[in-house]
Amino acid sequence: MYAHGQSVKADYHKAAMWYEVSRRLGFNTTQKNMEFVFSKLTTEQAQTAQTLASNCMEADYKGFN
Repeated sequence: MYAHGQSVKADYHKAAMWYEVSRRLGFNTTQKNMEFVFSKLTTEQAQTAQTLASNCMEADYKGFN
């Protein structure tokens, strides 16, 4: 939803975080979608999204909507 602005404002940073959470949980997130979102971010932003994914999972998803 964040990647394409569906029902929410487009936010590639949040999209990257949720794609990373999904991937870590074993869902088959398509490589094409991951590449699209991460291509919109700087290297630093992509690393931050991965850190946020870790923090999100550790916090049991509370506060990461």
